[in-house]
Amino acid sequence: MRLDFTAQQPPEAAVLISVEGTVELLRANSTNWTSANTGAKLDVGDQLRTGRAAVPRLRLSNLSVLRVGELMSYEIEPPHTAAGKPTLNLKSGSAYFFSRDRPQEVQIRTPTVTGAIRGTEFNVLVGPEGRTTVR
Repeated sequence: MRLDFTAQQPPEAAVLISVEGTVELLRANSTNWTSANTGAKLDVGDQLRTGRAAVPRLRLSNLSVLRVGELMSYEIEPPHTAAGKPTLNLKSGSAYFFSRDRPQEVQIRTPTVTGAIRGTEFNVLVGPEGRTTVR
């Protein structure tokens, strides 16, 4: 048996590392939301949404951790820059980003903001009508 290591799959964009409450996943090219469990791998095009009192955590491909708030909805979009980093399209709710090692750049998009945030920790809130606050 011969193993071919040259055709490796690209790493996932995120991994669900904990789930509390209702968390649902919509895979790219699918129309059915399914329950998301710890260990689920999310790829570009996948969407995640949370119910009331849900607090899931994801590890992004850059190893930073994203703690998602209740009633959050977001999609992992393909990279929009030559840097090749996926973009998180935050549609509603709040998310807290944290990186222990060195500041990590995270590409985000909301209904009113597009950009990259570089820091060890920050919070993004997408409110009614897309109003976005970054702290």
